[in-house]
Amino acid sequence: MAVLAQRLQEDGHDVLVAQGDYYDFSDEWGVHQFFEERGFDAWVDCATEYERLYDDSWSVDWKYLHRFEEKYCVTKNIQQLLLTDPILGRHHHFRHPYYTPIQDSDLQYYWLELLLRWSEKLLETFDPDLVVTFRRNYLIKNVFSQFSAAVGLPMATIIRSRLGDKCHLVRNFGYGTSASIRKFLEADHEEKELQKALEHVDQFRRSGDGVGLYDARSQQRVRENQLYTTREILVNLKNKWTSFIRKSLFGKKERYRGILKGDHFDSHDLLKIFFSARRAINRVRYLCRNPFKEGLPDRPFVYMPLHTLPESSTLTLSTEYFERDLIRYIAKELPAHFAIAVKENPNMVGPRPYGYYEQIQEIPNVRLMDPAVPSKRLIRRSRGVVGISGTALLEAAVLRKPTLCFGHPEFESVLDYRGHSGLDEFLSACVAREGPRDPSKVVKYIQYILNYGRDVPLRDVRLSPGSEKFDHGLETIESMIRTEMAKVRTGAKSEAEFR
Repeated sequence: MAVLAQRLQEDGHDVLVAQGDYYDFSDEWGVHQFFEERGFDAWVDCATEYERLYDDSWSVDWKYLHRFEEKYCVTKNIQQLLLTDPILGRHHHFRHPYYTPIQDSDLQYYWLELLLRWSEKLLETFDPDLVVTFRRNYLIKNVFSQFSAAVGLPMATIIRSRLGDKCHLVRNFGYGTSASIRKFLEADHEEKELQKALEHVDQFRRSGDGVGLYDARSQQRVRENQLYTTREILVNLKNKWTSFIRKSLFGKKERYRGILKGDHFDSHDLLKIFFSARRAINRVRYLCRNPFKEGLPDRPFVYMPLHTLPESSTLTLSTEYFERDLIRYIAKELPAHFAIAVKENPNMVGPRPYGYYEQIQEIPNVRLMDPAVPSKRLIRRSRGVVGISGTALLEAAVLRKPTLCFGHPEFESVLDYRGHSGLDEFLSACVAREGPRDPSKVVKYIQYILNYGRDVPLRDVRLSPGSEKFDHGLETIESMIRTEMAKVRTGAKSEAEFR
């Protein structure tokens, strides 16, 4: 973002990078040093606001929170915004003790108030013509998405399309299907205009169970039918412990870290040793005494994949944050001869406690599937797929299965049913072995991504500054943002309208 900002500054644009992550002001990643080396100073963070938490003379301004909610909150209320922060709200995920949250409940609201005031002040004092975000985590980005929806502030979010390495830019934070994509889905297209998408869909349907719409690292593990090896687990644990101990002994002793534990947001490195040990023990336990079922249910079933937590699939793209509650709700609504196949996300084997699985397995019609079972196999054998906002829903649409989402993924308009109110119709479609309501929509959606998406090496852009792939990704992102800036100047609201 700093390199991109400097390029825009050279063209006379006024740019401000607002850092919204706690690790930015503790500078665990060396971001400030990178800024200093480049001579970049057009940035702000919320460190000053955070330090106010150490002052005992605080109180929550509930009137301000209520006013903020009435003025700005469109897609998420105050409670839901708080849950988009994985440190403020820890009770819906399992990164403990890696995150040490604020324990006092009122202090959590006070910290939220400080961040909302900081964000609102940025909005008023900098007064941007365009807000740009890369990906969708966590609280601050969600706050600015509320500003965008409430006051009509143009906000461009670069998101992964879940189709290969294609990224595209949306104006609605990717919370549901953007207006430009909906317009494309509603339009009539000749078959030749959709030829590439039809070929892509046909290839996906013909491919094996290990092939997804994009090649996530967890999917690669499933394809190789080996999530972890004992050696890999132990090597990873050794590397983590070495890193934590080195930082604890020789790292900067900033007040944010505390002495033996983090005061508010970040666990001390010694506590992270216990987190990494628990994760390793759970993974070895998985190898030695697998608690999951490998075989598919022997009766009709709907399939529900779980998410990696805490990430944008639940924190941003939904107001449903508790997957276990959804499992219980769906299970009690199923017809007598149906089961629900729940598959753990491979990334969560280790962080998630085993008590979670035991509680799920107590429900008679729930089958907890081994995370090594390919998701595509479960989709194909199921009567329908239900989830919050995961890619399996899009894959199910491609494979012509009924779909129900409880969240608002960027491909929401492709799906058949939504939320609690849509569950009865979804289950009726599953019982009747119906296909999707409008199978042409998923083809049009894929064609839109092929038309307007750009290949961006996301991992290199995030982690490898100066590399050839970083430069390529940066140039691609810069091109996308400059196009969006031109749209703002011309008043165009969609790609087609701008063209």
